[in-house]
Amino acid sequence: MKRLIAVFAICLLSTTIVVNACAEDLYVPGQFTTIQAALAQARIDRLSSGLPPNETIVIHVASGQYVETWPLILDVPNLSLEGETSLTTDGNGLPTGFVDSSATKLVAKPALVSLETILLMGPTSSDLTGNGVTVQGLVLDAGNSGLADNGRDITLDRVSDFSIRQNVLTGSAALALDARASSGVIEENFITGATCGSCISAGNQQTPANYLFLRNRSVNNVGAAVLVGGSSYDGVEDTRLLPVAPGTTFDQITAVINGNDLSNNNQDPNFSAGIRFFAINLGIPTAQNTGNVTATVINNTVMGNSFGVTIDAGFPYRADQRLWNASFSVAFSGNVISGSKRSPALITFTRNEATIFPKMLKAYKYLQDSTFTLSDSGGNLNGYWFDHPATDPTDGRLLNNTLIVNGVTVPNGRNFK
Repeated sequence: MKRLIAVFAICLLSTTIVVNACAEDLYVPGQFTTIQAALAQARIDRLSSGLPPNETIVIHVASGQYVETWPLILDVPNLSLEGETSLTTDGNGLPTGFVDSSATKLVAKPALVSLETILLMGPTSSDLTGNGVTVQGLVLDAGNSGLADNGRDITLDRVSDFSIRQNVLTGSAALALDARASSGVIEENFITGATCGSCISAGNQQTPANYLFLRNRSVNNVGAAVLVGGSSYDGVEDTRLLPVAPGTTFDQITAVINGNDLSNNNQDPNFSAGIRFFAINLGIPTAQNTGNVTATVINNTVMGNSFGVTIDAGFPYRADQRLWNASFSVAFSGNVISGSKRSPALITFTRNEATIFPKMLKAYKYLQDSTFTLSDSGGNLNGYWFDHPATDPTDGRLLNNTLIVNGVTVPNGRNFK
């Protein structure tokens, strides 16, 4: 308590010079032998009446390797978890790797499986929400050099004002970063070796999904460097987080993807992409049948992928009786999309793989009453493939979908090689 009173007094004095510039500093391993122990102290301090709610708690983690009990639950608001990792950069200032001698490494041993994650950010029963959390300067490895069976590096669920910046995310055979119904910035990270480098998905009015994906390098991933999902799963993936009301609909997302290198994601020649947008996620509530995406894609380097960009329905299962629909509004400008193994873009009203392999239409149907509006004034997507039939070739439904590119309605048909 004496330490808290002292910090509080210093903060009161400093506010006459700089507003909200004060912070409580906790050190690992100097004060605490584990990051978990430092987080426990931060949680106590945040709930203490002696700590101002607008004061930032900074956990400084020295360079070295940390193998702890995962996940680290970042439910403390106005918290900064900071390592000492120095990233190497190219001439444009984008990360290319890290300096091993300076690295603060959080490594999963054994490799994480299923939905396990290193960092978990969201609301918990501790009466804390995890809003305003920053993660910076860490190397997160879900499987010790990429040997994970599944697992995640970072999971964010229903938080706001987050900042994930200047980290290395690797070692996940699933989603290096998985975010739902959250708002914040993902900036200047080096992301590699995942199935999905960053999967960011929808929220609603109560828990909005507004993402800034800026100046990252996300390369050599199996699925997509970044995926923008117009809907999100029901329930929670980790029982340590507070539940959502049954049937809660997450169906709106806004994203800005600016200044990134999203290249060489090509391990699957028929699936990998620099950027993927899709509508229907797995496990959405039974009353939901829609997904909605608004995105701006500017000044990115998207080179050497199987597809530069994929825009598709996601998981429109035919066995499900729902009639799926979606609304996409995506503006492209100033990007370099080149060297794609298949096409600069694939635009389809069914699942992307079902367009390439029509036998899969037995499992997936087409969206209905959906509109894709794409602005591509610089011709970033020139030569795109599209799958836009008037009727579903399997069940004969009149689809009534609309594809608009640069203000021109594209006639029904299929342009696919």
